[in-house]
Order: sequence, then C-alpha cells, then structure tokens
Amino acid sequence: REFIAEGFMKEKSCLIICADGGTGKSTISLQAALQFSCGLPLFGAFEVKRPYRVYYIQKERSPAEIYERIDLMQKSIKNWDPENFVLDSHLQEFNLSKESNWRMIVDRILPYKPDIIFIDPIYAGTPGLSKDEVAGSFTNFLTILEHDSQSSIWLNHHNVKDSYDKDGNKI
Repeated sequence: REFIAEGFMKEKSCLIICADGGTGKSTISLQAALQFSCGLPLFGAFEVKRPYRVYYIQKERSPAEIYERIDLMQKSIKNWDPENFVLDSHLQEFNLSKESNWRMIVDRILPYKPDIIFIDPIYAGTPGLSKDEVAGSFTNFLTILEHDSQSSIWLNHHNVKDSYDKDGNKI
C-alpha cells in the first residue's frame, strides 16, 4: 500500500488518535481532513500525494461548531475544495456497534466514494465500548466499512473516561 500522507498514513489503513477529552483531537482531525481534501501537506510536514475525497462522520456536537472551525481554518487552508469533503452529523443517532445499523451506514457512505473516512469520536457512537463484545462488534463494523469502501479510516477516541470521587469531584 502507498502512503496517502508520506510517513504517516497509508491507503486502506486504520489510524486512531487517542487522548484525553478536550485536548484538540477534533480540531487536529478536521485540519487533517481539510488538508487531505485539497492535497496540502498534512500539518505542513507530511507530503500528501493528491487531493482525497473525505467523509467526516461527526458523532458529537452541533454541525454549527464544525462549520465555525472550517471557516476559521479556511484562512490558512486556501485551496480547500468542498467538493472533496462531506460532513455527516446525521449518523450521530446511530450506534456503530449495532449490526442492524451497519448496512445503512455503509450504504450511506459508499455513493460518495471516499478515500478517507473520519469517525470523530468513536466512543460517542459505540456505547459500552470498553466491553469486549461491543469492541468486537465495532471492529467488525470497521472491517466491513474498510472492505466495502476501500478507504482509509481515521478514528478519534478518548483514552480514559473522567473519574469522580464519592463527593462528585473530578479525580
């Protein structure tokens, strides 16, 4: 497989960005999605071969917030081509680990023929992800999505959930 971002991400691969909540995963991912869509070097450092078609599944927050970020980023990403970028917030209501949803989700994505699919964040679409059965089911969904779309997949995830003491204070 060839790199789509030299030294960073290959064709038909899966990449996961994992960090604490509120650390900027969504901002970084949106920047990457826009840079991929117009063929700009990823983060100004990793050569991108060409413009790629991006399908961005937004699993939390309002679309207005993402559009505000896009407007801000367009100031530095001047060649952004909206024809190569789809933002899908409709899928927020669907559980990605529930097999009865898989075909509808994949069939919704396939007509766009994306090169890269972003899911931001995965925990919002897979309740109970820390359980083996749910994680296994979600992995099966990703396998089907990658196979049917022939796309690379970029995932965002929190590495830990916030914990609270008996008085409700964040630990």
